[in-house]
Amino acid sequence: MRKILLAFCAAAVLCVSLISCKGHVDVEYDDIDPIPNINSIFSVGDTIIKVKINYSQKLGKNFIEPVTDAVADFYIDDVFFNRLSYNSISDYYYTFIESVEVDKTYTCVVKTNTDTITCAFYMPAAPVLTDVKLIEQSFVNEEGTIFPAIEYTFLNDPNTETYYEFVINEGGGLHSLDGIIVDPVLKQEGIPIILFSNKNITGDSYTMRVNFNVSYNSSGNGIWEPNLLPTVIELRKVTYDYYKFRRDLYLYDNSNSSEIFIGAISAFPIHSNIEGGCGIFTGYSQAVSDTLFPSSWVIDTTIQRAADHSNCLY
Repeated sequence: MRKILLAFCAAAVLCVSLISCKGHVDVEYDDIDPIPNINSIFSVGDTIIKVKINYSQKLGKNFIEPVTDAVADFYIDDVFFNRLSYNSISDYYYTFIESVEVDKTYTCVVKTNTDTITCAFYMPAAPVLTDVKLIEQSFVNEEGTIFPAIEYTFLNDPNTETYYEFVINEGGGLHSLDGIIVDPVLKQEGIPIILFSNKNITGDSYTMRVNFNVSYNSSGNGIWEPNLLPTVIELRKVTYDYYKFRRDLYLYDNSNSSEIFIGAISAFPIHSNIEGGCGIFTGYSQAVSDTLFPSSWVIDTTIQRAADHSNCLY
């Protein structure tokens, strides 16, 4: 028993020593060959195309310098559209367009002093939402906290591989949902973001419920009630490259760390569709719901009809 106690005390001392002994350590990283990096994500209806162009830098560098003298040509369905201009304030290349449309191929060819980089994608048709509901009390955890949910139904073609992302505009802030996942399709994805494919959807439509977090108000009896605001949801049909990039980015963000007793964790490689470089060039089409008002909100019906008309499904 005494040996066990001594071993336990030694382990505790070691643990405290490892945690408390911290200091600044200068690390020198090896030089790398710079790789051209292109980043651009735009959506249906956009009237400006923005493209970031830079070269990769070694670890430890706080600032990634943009490329300011590249030649970037933009094509629609393989037909030259325009040469992008450089904006020195925001450090992106851009061009104006009447409107980004579905069922078209968008391509960008970038030339620097040493490299030629090509990237392209086909914009998918918008998804079709058939029903959207705000569920004010969907789930209660062990502590008695109530979680609301969005339940929505969309059309599905089981013979066509399709990828989706679900986001919410709640109280004026657009963000992806990462609440408590109960939907079987989302569980199959294995990550806590609402990004999914239809590979496990067999019917011609599917209804998905997504629990989400909001701010809470105390009811005074130990129960916290969700503080619900008018909500608009957006279901995006994304490209395969967008789907892979978003998944890999999440895994990268959650693997690029170190644990003291298991050592460093290797960073997860991020998917790219850039020929001759790295980064992502892609887009998405979207269906937007009418405004969903919680029951606690009393609104003018004329204002509601106007809001619903402006946010109609498409």
